[in-house]
Amino acid sequence: MMIRKHTHLKYLLVTSVALLAASVSGMTEGHASPVSVDFAPPKINLGKICKARRSDAQIKASWAGWDGKSLPRDMSKDQVAREMARLFYADSETYFAAIKSGYGLLLDSDPNFKESRYLIAMIELYLETGRYDALKEEKLLEKLEQHATSSDPKVLNFLADLHLNGQIADSDEEKGLSLKVQAARLGNPQALLDVAQRANDGADIEGWDVAPDVAVTLAFGALLGKLNGSVCDRIGRIAREYSKGEIVVQNYALSEEWHRFAADLGDDDAAWKTAQMHLSGDYLQKNNDHLLKYLEQASDSGILSAQLEYAQILIEGALVSRDLAKARQIYDAVEKSQPRIGLIRKISLMEAGNQDEGAYFDDYSATLSRLAALEDAPAWVFRKIALITLDRSQTPTARNTARALLEKAISHGDKDSELHLATMLLEGAKQADNLDRALDLLYSASSNRGKTNSLTELQRTHRCFGQLDSDLSIASFWKEANRGAGNESLFLTSKEIRSLNAQNDPLDIATLQSTAMYGRASALTNYAEYLASTEQAGNLAQLTAQLAFWRTFSEQFDGGRAAIEVGIYRGARSEQMKQAALDNLEALSQAKDPHAAIELAELYLYRSKGQMAQIRKAEQLMQIGKDEMTGKLLKLYNRVNPDPENQKFTLWNSTVSGIRKTNDTGILLKAALASEEADTKERLFNTAVSVMTCNLDNVLQIVQYLQTIGDRASQDHWLKVASQLVTEPWQMIKIGDIYASFGSEEASKKAYDHYMAAFEAGSQTAVFRLMDRVPVPDNPFYDPALAVEVFDAAIERADGDQMWGILAHIKRSEEAIQSHVLKRHSLEKLYRISAEAEQPAAMRELAKLLRQDRPSAAEVNESSQWLKKAAEQRDVEAMVLLANSYAFGIGMEPSQELAHKWLAEASQSGDEKSQIMLSLFRGKEAAQ
Repeated sequence: MMIRKHTHLKYLLVTSVALLAASVSGMTEGHASPVSVDFAPPKINLGKICKARRSDAQIKASWAGWDGKSLPRDMSKDQVAREMARLFYADSETYFAAIKSGYGLLLDSDPNFKESRYLIAMIELYLETGRYDALKEEKLLEKLEQHATSSDPKVLNFLADLHLNGQIADSDEEKGLSLKVQAARLGNPQALLDVAQRANDGADIEGWDVAPDVAVTLAFGALLGKLNGSVCDRIGRIAREYSKGEIVVQNYALSEEWHRFAADLGDDDAAWKTAQMHLSGDYLQKNNDHLLKYLEQASDSGILSAQLEYAQILIEGALVSRDLAKARQIYDAVEKSQPRIGLIRKISLMEAGNQDEGAYFDDYSATLSRLAALEDAPAWVFRKIALITLDRSQTPTARNTARALLEKAISHGDKDSELHLATMLLEGAKQADNLDRALDLLYSASSNRGKTNSLTELQRTHRCFGQLDSDLSIASFWKEANRGAGNESLFLTSKEIRSLNAQNDPLDIATLQSTAMYGRASALTNYAEYLASTEQAGNLAQLTAQLAFWRTFSEQFDGGRAAIEVGIYRGARSEQMKQAALDNLEALSQAKDPHAAIELAELYLYRSKGQMAQIRKAEQLMQIGKDEMTGKLLKLYNRVNPDPENQKFTLWNSTVSGIRKTNDTGILLKAALASEEADTKERLFNTAVSVMTCNLDNVLQIVQYLQTIGDRASQDHWLKVASQLVTEPWQMIKIGDIYASFGSEEASKKAYDHYMAAFEAGSQTAVFRLMDRVPVPDNPFYDPALAVEVFDAAIERADGDQMWGILAHIKRSEEAIQSHVLKRHSLEKLYRISAEAEQPAAMRELAKLLRQDRPSAAEVNESSQWLKKAAEQRDVEAMVLLANSYAFGIGMEPSQELAHKWLAEASQSGDEKSQIMLSLFRGKEAAQ
């Protein structure tokens, strides 16, 4: 067999590149092992000789509108031929006419484009697109067979494949194999590989005696061939054979070498394949230098996957220095070719940074708008634009725009928008009008996605905004569902958390852990405090590992890491663990974590004991945390500077948008009160309502706010909500007092109903509220029988301090009511209870009562002692009675001096009777 050797400088000697270590494996029955051949690239540097290839999308776009009359002037004939082949593999049916015309014009205009090449291309095109009749009619096969005698190895190999694959009517396998051998002998690389594989499989091929390893080496050498602009396509074939391992033994290292060789010659696709092999590192030793070099080359050439991968590496900053600006440049380039992908990646990049400031925020908004303008814009982009719109303004126009955007996002399938729109619909004075729509959205979010947030919102909406009596029971249902989903926050004291450690109840601990998994700060703090409280010598390694996990886990949540450190600080048993948590909070604060700064500021103030250095440190930390605008921060400010005028000040001088970002209802309402602009006031109030947790404390804050601004109509709804949330008698009384302050007949009835409910629940405070109503004849709630019941309850529940007030109410009531009450209770006993509680008026009245109805000497003496006690506590009437006792020796030794003293004391207090008595006393002394 003759092997052609090329001596021209543009050719490579096969023997110079082949590293033969051939060892044909022993044949087995059936398919044998692949051929073992090590064929490495030459160690030469030829520069970028491969011409850059356009992407399939670019090729399709440029040929889509071609008229087929003349070839593009800005494109070489070789490039046209390559792109026709690319169109064939990309979409032969759609581009049939273009491919046929392109090859036809090449045949007419390019002397190097032989007729045989044209015929092969046409036969492939007709077969691929199923145009068998046209193939037969144009006699293309017959024409090609005429070239079989020309010793054209490509023609021979093509005809061989048609016979061997049964693609023609008169297929002849023996003839096909003979043609294949002829093509192989003439150096056709594909024929060489096919024959080598058959021989290696054990086939006896007539006229062929070349060893499989030699044949493969010859094939690879032929593929390498001439070093021209198309060599990289041929090199790629060698790399693929080593990767597939069908003909030659699979060798990923050699495959990577050939891809890298092609990349160095200017093949950007080969650069991407090289990078991919090092990205995975599954089948060869990973080399980060090669990875970065060829990934950047592929990215710079505009290969989309490479661009996205390289940008991500620049963002992560693990293999190279973090470079967000360069990543942004890559995404800018992607946007030009693939707008949707480029814009989505840019948005993600911006959201990882700080897009809230100045021009950066404007750029973020503009990028969202460009994405929204695309026909295939993702649904979520409309939600993001809506939220930005609301963040910038709460005017009716802005709110209508935001609502329309959220509706559009929902119509495109964005379930998260359902929650946002539902919340928005519940804001403001028209919330009742939008309630049904909001509930529809929340039920959809709950059923379609099972989002735990929607469960919380359903509970909140039915409880806080529902207008029907059934809403309360529905809210209770969703509360249980929320609890079942592990989404309900637990509110535990440190004492309760430590008791979990002592009780070691697996169910309680599991509940604590599952709530922490949702990432709420309070839940994370609770569980971290529990873990830290289990610290003991035997479990330090395990506990350290657990805390390390939760520290890492919490970082995905806003304020999560600070919450974990606070919990560890609270629960730690050792000073070492406490100090570690404190150090971590310090580090987070230095990194400008506002949550950590606020928590650390609170710790400094708690431990300051008036030391100004600690207080100043806390103030500095509060400056870091001020953008969070939490209620805790407000309380800390008040501790540092309790001047109420200063509250209007520093906090409210922050931007309204900053204040609106807090979920603290109290601070939003305070900000609303402090604002002098009606629009801002309404915006802040609406936000307070929309973010509030539906508990009694928040609802009463809203009631108080509405009372301050005089919005009586809205106040009625929230008082109704508050009435449904009460769990303690004192809460009923608080709501009753608010109703009572309105003064209307209807409000007074509601106040009375709340007092009665608290009274029946055993509240002593409720007794006093009712004592002002039910014993009074002209009061609309006058009820003598109930009055007796109320007085009975008051006496039974009262302590000594309260008894005098009860006695005063009894004495002011009608005689019939007094009679019923005093038949059941000794008046002397009641006075004595109050007197023993150091009530001077009760001491005096008990003394007077003891002197009635022929008292005994002991009673008289006791009465005088009570008068003395009452007088010493500045009771004027007792002073006069005590003076008489001294003057006449009633229950004590007579003493004119002491009688004069107590009359003088009473007189100085302004008592006219004592002044007259004192004057007479002095006159008598003068006469004597």
